[in-house]
Amino acid sequence: ELSAGKHHAIQGPCETEIQINGESCAARDGWVATCEYSDDDVHYLELAQPLERGFVLQRQFMVLREDQCLYFADAVVSNDAEERSTIEYQVRLPLGRSMTGRLELGES
Repeated sequence: ELSAGKHHAIQGPCETEIQINGESCAARDGWVATCEYSDDDVHYLELAQPLERGFVLQRQFMVLREDQCLYFADAVVSNDAEERSTIEYQVRLPLGRSMTGRLELGES
C-alpha cells in the first residue's frame, strides 16, 4: 500500500507480467530500494527487481504533495546493450478509491 496523507493512492498488490521474445520472464530476487528522496514538496522512491535472462524491472514512485499527484513508472532494462528483444509488459495497479488515473505510454 502507498498512502498520500489520509488517502490510499495504491491499495493492494501491483501485479506485473513481463514477456521477453514471447517467453515469460520471472523475478529472480526481491525488490531493492535504489534511491529515496523526500522534502516538503515531494517524496520519491525508486526500486529495482532482477529478472531472468539479465533483465531488471525498475519502478519509480513520486508523490507531489501540494499537487496531490502520484507519478508511477516502470522500465524493463537489459544488462546486455547489444541484444535486441521484444518486451511485452502488463501491470495491474490497484488505485485507492479516491484516485483517478491517466495512462501515458513511452517507447524506446
